[in-house]
Amino acid sequence: MQDLIEFILKQITNHPDEIEVSVEKETDINQVRFNVLLNPEDMGIVIGKDGRTIKSIRNLVNIIALPKGINIYLDVKEKGKIAAL
Repeated sequence: MQDLIEFILKQITNHPDEIEVSVEKETDINQVRFNVLLNPEDMGIVIGKDGRTIKSIRNLVNIIALPKGINIYLDVKEKGKIAAL
């Protein structure tokens, strides 16, 4: 799944070499969280107008994981910024 996310993002961004995808697995409830770090210039491309692009990527990944009974969460952040959660 990580390879698929990286492949999709590398195809649509201007700085494909700067993409970092890490996996955070939450085993007790069959959840997998992918954390994606992007160049700040690529954030607009990945999010898309009204969030349509990132929603489509999330939907695609979840459709693939659904038969396995896994919930996928995809968090996208800018490199160099610390998000307060």
